[in-house]
Amino acid sequence: MGVAAALSCGADSAARRPHRLPIARPGVILSPMSLVLDPAIEARIQQEFATGRYAAPADLLNQALDLLAAERIDLAARRAAIVARLEESCAQADRGEGVTGEELRARFEARKATFEQSEKVAG
Repeated sequence: MGVAAALSCGADSAARRPHRLPIARPGVILSPMSLVLDPAIEARIQQEFATGRYAAPADLLNQALDLLAAERIDLAARRAAIVARLEESCAQADRGEGVTGEELRARFEARKATFEQSEKVAG
């Protein structure tokens, strides 16, 4: 079975009306699923299949979903790190450990000058 048949797409897919899929809710499995893809997405799938990396459409979709899940986990970890850093910064400011605006500006100007100097040397 080819990609087009397995994913319900093909040369005539643009002429068909897209299926209205039920709205997914957590814990609800929608099966069997039939998708109508626009030509650009179908072309991307065909390109991936042409590489020979995937034996079936499910393999390609499974990898794409795994990457999406990994991206969500990474994003959540990054958000948590940012929140932790902001909370620590606020705690430091509450303890009077912060710097004045003038001190901060001077630090940034010094970093900028160092960066610009290194760019001149490298360039």
